[in-house]
Amino acid sequence: MDDINNYFSNIVLPVTVLLPQKIAKCTEEDAENLCATFPGDLKDPDALRAELEMMGNDIEKSGAKNLRDAAKCLLGRQCFYPNLAKAYQLALTIPVSVASNERSFSKLRLVKSYLRSTMKEDRLDDLIF
Repeated sequence: MDDINNYFSNIVLPVTVLLPQKIAKCTEEDAENLCATFPGDLKDPDALRAELEMMGNDIEKSGAKNLRDAAKCLLGRQCFYPNLAKAYQLALTIPVSVASNERSFSKLRLVKSYLRSTMKEDRLDDLIF
């Protein structure tokens, strides 16, 4: 349970500043928290804050309802707002949970068991020896 709380407080909450409803109300502290969440990718909170201020109104006016719609507003403008584009890229690629990883292993197990059950005896013997 602590892992889930840490995940939400350390990663998800700082990213919520990029939501179209909150982007225009971004504070300096919000930009610093977002940069601290991704220190290898977002290094300058002041530049990110400036880009949020400049692009925030456009994103709000566009009628964007979620992160994906807001990121679409940046298409063709990535060179003008590199920090903001990187922030949206990171926000959109954060795994929601580990369930997707577990599902892929579950599907792999189904495929493997199907392959094993349909294997002919001589092939199975060849694999064993």
